[in-house]
Amino acid sequence: MTPFRSALLLAALLLLQPAVLLAAAGGGPPTPIKLTVMTINLLIFIYLLRSTAWPMLKESVAARRDDVVEALEKAATAKREAEELKAQWAERLASLDQEIEEMRDQAEKQIAGERDQILASTEKLVESIKRDAEKAAEQDLRNAREQLRAEVAEQAYRLACETAPSKLGDSDQKRFIDEFIAQVSK
Repeated sequence: MTPFRSALLLAALLLLQPAVLLAAAGGGPPTPIKLTVMTINLLIFIYLLRSTAWPMLKESVAARRDDVVEALEKAATAKREAEELKAQWAERLASLDQEIEEMRDQAEKQIAGERDQILASTEKLVESIKRDAEKAAEQDLRNAREQLRAEVAEQAYRLACETAPSKLGDSDQKRFIDEFIAQVSK
């Protein structure tokens, strides 16, 4: 229906309303004066409504419309942002397994590197301890040999000193002692 037809229908209803009301009230058919007064009365009422209540009603409806439009725009923006976040998290979730696998591989490489370093340093330490132990053993062996030679030489010298005077002459004793000391000191 066009706006003109709607306005025409509304005007016809407004003009016929007083007649319909009078007939319903049982006053009989309205007289033209009564009908005119009632119509003027209705027009004044409509004018007052239009001049006072209509702007407030129109402003209230416009404000409500603006609020609804703004709320819809905010909701659309929030929905768009939520969908973007959902897409981002879906991507992150999809790549999470790959990230975890990469982190695991990197951790295994680091562990292998540290293990190799620990093994290498342990091997160096073991070699160093072996060398030190061999050196200490060799030194102890030399010390023990020297101590043994010294004790053997001392006992041989004492024994020779005790037995030599009775069995050998001075020159033989001296020769045997010198030979023995020379052999033991080798």
